[in-house]
Amino acid sequence: MISFFQLLFQKRGKKKQNPEIVLFLKKQLRISTKRIDLYEEALTHKSYKPKSRHNEKLEFLGDSIISAIISHYLLILFPKKSEGELSVIRSNIVRRETLNKIAKNIGIDKVLKCNPGLQHEIEGESRLLGNALEALIGAIYLDKGYQKTYKIVLSHLIWPYIIENELAEEEKNFKGRLLELSQQKNMDILFETNEVMKKGVKYFNSIVLVNSAEYGRGVAVKKKEAEQRAAEEAYKKLLLG
Repeated sequence: MISFFQLLFQKRGKKKQNPEIVLFLKKQLRISTKRIDLYEEALTHKSYKPKSRHNEKLEFLGDSIISAIISHYLLILFPKKSEGELSVIRSNIVRRETLNKIAKNIGIDKVLKCNPGLQHEIEGESRLLGNALEALIGAIYLDKGYQKTYKIVLSHLIWPYIIENELAEEEKNFKGRLLELSQQKNMDILFETNEVMKKGVKYFNSIVLVNSAEYGRGVAVKKKEAEQRAAEEAYKKLLLG
């Protein structure tokens, strides 16, 4: 069934692909698309040209999509936390300052079209960037669907720029999360950790086996850190299916 939003943003004839946006999508998000029109709209502010299509409607959609994805992810990540605790974590992730930071980190400020008079806002801590990020997520959802958008948001936006930096240390216990997930899904988890000496330096090499298949690998000078790195890789793979 075609959704209301898919009808609203249905393709309008053939359009030459914008090489700048094509490169941005491939480099930052590993996306290739036949709907470049959606992404051009997502990266166009209403100030750009009076009659041009702009990103406000996609921003409205993307705001809901990112909230749903973060809620979905947090329910899996923290199964024992209360609704109130999850709401606090989600609000910290989707707050405007964080979205602005992510948008700048992935280079939206380099491809966003707007009136030259607003350029100083883009170079600063403007909400224009966070709004454009939400619009971009809305475009990805219309182009690729929920599951693909979920994976892109987590692997290219949330994990690199938020989970690693914003959540408390105890909430980054990936080994514990992996073991909890394995119990929920009735999977066998085995850590194979070996001490290695190379050029007089001791370090640990850890491998995570899930039902006898390798899912993660980590190397560190401390055994615990090597296992955490291996667990993190395995945990992310399992969450993304």
